[in-house]
Amino acid sequence: MTEKVYDSKVIRKQILFLIIPVMLENVFQMSAGLISAAMIGRLEPSLISAQGVSSRITGVLWGLFKGIGIGATVVMAQSKGEGDFSKCKRVFEQTVVTGC
Repeated sequence: MTEKVYDSKVIRKQILFLIIPVMLENVFQMSAGLISAAMIGRLEPSLISAQGVSSRITGVLWGLFKGIGIGATVVMAQSKGEGDFSKCKRVFEQTVVTGC
């Protein structure tokens, strides 16, 4: 097997291509919270506080599922690198069941 040699410029470019979608997802998530707060801001104070609480709960759940997804991605990448495709299948199935 031949081993590829990457210089730091190529690695930075690849990392940037991985980071951009994650950054956009975070920006859109925060924007949705700000937009809903702005729309609710014209209503009663109790509704504003309810939106704040629900936003926190949503954030916690979002972080939990994001962590599960990242962990599954790491394990699947390691399994694929080892050539253990049955483990990849098991990890995928467990992740889907956990996410549902």
